[in-house]
Amino acid sequence: MNLACETLGLSNLFSFHSEINSDRIKLETNSYLLTEPSTFDELIEIFKFRFSIFGVSAVDDVQLDFDSFDRYCDHLIVKEKSTGDIVGVYRFIASNKNKKFYSSSEFSLNSFLKLPGNKLELGRASVCPMHRNGQVIDLLWKGIGLMAKKYNARYLFGCSSLMSTDPADAQSLYFKLKNNDSIDTELNVFPVGKYAFTFKPHSILEENFDVPPLLKSYLMAGAKVVGLPAFDEEFGCFDFLTVLDLNEISSSFKRRYFN
Repeated sequence: MNLACETLGLSNLFSFHSEINSDRIKLETNSYLLTEPSTFDELIEIFKFRFSIFGVSAVDDVQLDFDSFDRYCDHLIVKEKSTGDIVGVYRFIASNKNKKFYSSSEFSLNSFLKLPGNKLELGRASVCPMHRNGQVIDLLWKGIGLMAKKYNARYLFGCSSLMSTDPADAQSLYFKLKNNDSIDTELNVFPVGKYAFTFKPHSILEENFDVPPLLKSYLMAGAKVVGLPAFDEEFGCFDFLTVLDLNEISSSFKRRYFN
């Protein structure tokens, strides 16, 4: 057992085996390798990397980003082949493997989760700023496609974050999405508890507000934002619950990533 896992009490957090799985996802380009972690050391590296991006830790004075949901997650990592460093990560929770989801802590998902079909939650998407290029993004989308196939998922969903604590920014983005027909309120998804906040009716809205890159990518694939955003004070962001029905995915994304 990895000493760091023992020290932090993480050994009880994971139902994870260090043996290499012969059928684990593995894709590569000349510069990058996308794969699933096969050791506890790689899991620790994931949590170190996520902390470097988000700056949030579940334990005081420990520079690791992990939570109770990581026990049930599949993870994908992108490594730079020349250095072996992790430069991108994603985590996934499948509804046919677990019934608890990170986004359930911020939103009421009851109506959505009752829809027929397996669901795959995507979260903690992180890419090193120096490696936010077409190769890495393409690899991650291919990995998402393989994860969706692995779990026979009908829906992909998760929190798309706007890194701001200003409600006017959240309102500007929300109404821009609404004007672009990217909002769907039929699923009756809404933020709950401390994550709920009220739009101010007389706020000055910025019409040309930029859509965050990750959310823009999901929208290009055919996803919708399903209701009002949640305010996550801990991470300093507004989360927009985003759902992609793979039966309605754009033809270009289907052809490239979901065949």
